[in-house]
Amino acid sequence: MISFNNDFLGYHSLEHIESFSGSDTKELYQKNLEIQPEDWYYRINQISYVRNSNGHRCKEIEDIDLDNYILFTGCSHTEGIGLKLEDTFPYVVSKNFNCDYYNLGIGGAGIDMLVYNLITWFSVISKKPKFVVVQWPEQSRFISSNIEDMPTEELVTCGPWVKDMNVKNILAAGNMTGFFQVRRLMAFKLLHNAVSCPIIEDSDGSSKFHDNMFPLYIGDTARDMVHGGVDTNIKHAEAISKIANKKLSDK
Repeated sequence: MISFNNDFLGYHSLEHIESFSGSDTKELYQKNLEIQPEDWYYRINQISYVRNSNGHRCKEIEDIDLDNYILFTGCSHTEGIGLKLEDTFPYVVSKNFNCDYYNLGIGGAGIDMLVYNLITWFSVISKKPKFVVVQWPEQSRFISSNIEDMPTEELVTCGPWVKDMNVKNILAAGNMTGFFQVRRLMAFKLLHNAVSCPIIEDSDGSSKFHDNMFPLYIGDTARDMVHGGVDTNIKHAEAISKIANKKLSDK
């Protein structure tokens, strides 16, 4: 569940310390313990999801070196669902640059959540990051209230994975009319108008990494068997670091 925490959107306080999250379920893990080979990485490498008071999987803002940090945002790929914190590409990139980082990534996040948190960040944090890494979620995701009659402080994310036929029809109509594409374009322009430091991003709003910038490696998966695994995240980090170095040198 998503809620407002200190004006940021993030995981609800009940989900700030978890052993499993999203597609990385306990049931799937137990099943894989029975069918995966003995040297399966996740037999001995345990995962925990520890989120700060904003509901984000990183240190508290006051513990970040705001004179030397990178800002990340995106959905589950960026949060690192199915991965140890040390295996996520935001963690690896920050090590490559010998600096701190803050991770706004939230599993299941849509473009509206992404833009809201980024604008909030630059509104309340005066010191800019070295650069921002934006992994655009699938463009038809959105956030909604968890009750029908009125909005609350507690929200849930919704998107194309919802199986209700009415939702499917709405999504199909939205894609046909260009509704979601326009939302993404507006978000893209707003982000570039509001952020005055280098931005590194994927190119089409897909939830999958692509175009050689975020290469996927077949067979290398996280514990949930869906997201990219350790080697994939290392390659992500290498690609991001290469692009970032070029952008920083061109400044």
